[in-house]
Amino acid sequence: MLAYLRVLRPYRLGPLFRHYYRAEDLPEAVEGTVLVLGMNGVFERAVLERRGVRANADAPADAYLVSTVNHTVHCTVELNSAEPQQTFTISARFACFVNDPAALLRNGCTRAADQLTSYLYGLVNLRAELAKHRVTDLEAVHAVLISEAQAEVELSPPSIPGMSVQRRPYLSFDPRGVPDLVTKNVGPRPPEGTDGCTT
Repeated sequence: MLAYLRVLRPYRLGPLFRHYYRAEDLPEAVEGTVLVLGMNGVFERAVLERRGVRANADAPADAYLVSTVNHTVHCTVELNSAEPQQTFTISARFACFVNDPAALLRNGCTRAADQLTSYLYGLVNLRAELAKHRVTDLEAVHAVLISEAQAEVELSPPSIPGMSVQRRPYLSFDPRGVPDLVTKNVGPRPPEGTDGCTT
């Protein structure tokens, strides 16, 4: 999401005296963005006319400016190893594309990174396997990332209503607690982009 504004109320504009949220009161749209209005949990893609956006009711609305360009969402989680005080930091990059901005907001997503981070924490098989290994077990952990993480993602891919999410994210891990260990990478690199839900 690029911008959010609370529009207090529409104005009645002549000659037909219809209610409009005036253009000057709304976030300024830029290329690759969509304006969405929300009212009482209902979100609709706004149609901007010369005077503004026609209001369905004489009531305040929430105005969101949502990016619809391809972008990359970065997530990081720490998962326990078999040793106290030592964890594996798992980093992932998901290539994402917003295909339904209204549905995205309707389902409460304002930052895809938060939902995808929760998704990574929910990879039960990966958590269980990593908990069996010490951070020095580089080759074993590398095999775990390949076999468990990718298989689990393929079986239960991330799902965010209103957004297409890459089924095979780029993954890397960094063993924390032991210095000078080499990071291993798994999966294709998505194109570079920006963080967040719709940025």
